[in-house]
Amino acid sequence: AKDDSDKQVDTVHFHNLATYLEGSAETPIVNVLAGIRYEYHNWFGHSFVPRAALMKAVGPFFGKLMVSQAFRAPSPENLSSNSALLPERTTIFELQLALHIGDYLMVLANGYYIRIKRPIVFFYDEESETEQYINELGAGTRGVEAEVRFKYKKHFANLTASFYDATGSEKIDLYRVPGKSHALLGFSQLQITFNGNFHIIGGLHLGGSLV
Repeated sequence: AKDDSDKQVDTVHFHNLATYLEGSAETPIVNVLAGIRYEYHNWFGHSFVPRAALMKAVGPFFGKLMVSQAFRAPSPENLSSNSALLPERTTIFELQLALHIGDYLMVLANGYYIRIKRPIVFFYDEESETEQYINELGAGTRGVEAEVRFKYKKHFANLTASFYDATGSEKIDLYRVPGKSHALLGFSQLQITFNGNFHIIGGLHLGGSLV
């Protein structure tokens, strides 16, 4: 279609239908939360995305084990450069542990494994000078994260350290680091983050973050 200024305007038409069902149960051993999302996309058909979690609290200790999936259909922008794109699906396994120490301090530890099937990746062809989105075969990482949280009245401080490893997982060619199968290009394996806020007086606060 063309507008009054005679410029080309691309239009697309699609529709989604989604519904979500969730249930929970409390038992003497562990609490259970489970859900499933159904989605219909008129371009890509049907999709079922499950999610489940087991949770347990004992005194100051809390633990949670989660398994979930996610579904992402290509956007109109993605499809404008490659109409053969397929949806990507992500599977995540995650374990979280937390410990409250006194009234003001909490320590958390988190471990995860992520697997992406047919990830949608932006690609630039230098020879033809064209931009395109493509499906890679797969990608994945596993990692751990530790966090210390301090909160007292209106003051707080958070210190986080995270580490990932890509060894043994499928990798996106554009993100490969020559000679280093455990790392991905543009993503530091180790990251340390600090952020905090100090209440001075009234509505005056001093805060900041460091990565």
